[in-house]
Amino acid sequence: MIRELTSEEDQVKKQAFSYLARRAFFREELSVKLVQKGFSKEGIDKVLDLCSKQGFLDDRKLTRQLVEKARDRGFGSKAIWCKLCYRVGINRSVLQQVILDTEKTQLVSLQKLIQKKSHQIQLSDPKQKSRLIAKMLRRGYCYEEIMRCLAEV
Repeated sequence: MIRELTSEEDQVKKQAFSYLARRAFFREELSVKLVQKGFSKEGIDKVLDLCSKQGFLDDRKLTRQLVEKARDRGFGSKAIWCKLCYRVGINRSVLQQVILDTEKTQLVSLQKLIQKKSHQIQLSDPKQKSRLIAKMLRRGYCYEEIMRCLAEV
């Protein structure tokens, strides 16, 4: 389905593709940037719908990438929620669903972190063990999960 774009919509499309060529954006985030450029809301909505249909804008996919990146860096669900919840354009229900979907990878990353740290410290020493627990809590992991993984080590 090919439809003619008005000259303003064509300019919006060029600007949107220029932004999307640099990095991925959430729909709301890109909309704000285009409004700041002075384009009309109607033209922006048409172009954003076109970008979504073509697969250039996918909020769920981008949210999943950000959550997986944070998990790879060793953060737990709570820290990821706090970090991403305030970013412009992230739908909270989508974020919550993606975090729940990647729950199994959270346990794997927690186990890897604890095993890595267990070689560096004495887990039999209560002071060092409590420091490790505090560090994992600051990274957003749940206390019960930390204790379960420590019991396995």
